[in-house]
Amino acid sequence: MNQRETHRIRMHSCRTTYLGLPMKSTQILASCALAGAVTALAGCAGSPANGPQAESPNGRIIYVASPRSPRDVESCLTNRVAQARVAQRNPTTVLIGPYSVDSDWTVTLAPSASSGTNIGVYRPRSGDGDPEESELRFHIARCAI
Repeated sequence: MNQRETHRIRMHSCRTTYLGLPMKSTQILASCALAGAVTALAGCAGSPANGPQAESPNGRIIYVASPRSPRDVESCLTNRVAQARVAQRNPTTVLIGPYSVDSDWTVTLAPSASSGTNIGVYRPRSGDGDPEESELRFHIARCAI
């Protein structure tokens, strides 16, 4: 086999798709994109549309069904997040932020039929909120389990 034939064989085995990526990488990319889309839709599909800010542009960003009671979740949140305070009970609303109605996160804790809690988290009406969203998500996750 001469050098030209060897080069041709190498070029054939490295053939790419129209995107310029090897075929295997394109298939992996497509699978990951599909899995991501399914996960995103699954996260949104089950959330009910009721709540204090459901119709607002800053609507619910998190909806979690927890096996814990509303009182347990409330206690956990107020212990973990210094800015957390209870605004009302039955259903419970916890405000998290610098004591301003427009810049506080709103967390609703509603009893569920299965003796747990439905947790809804709503963005502040203005600003990014304090604590940051990633930190708040962490605390919600810890308190939900």
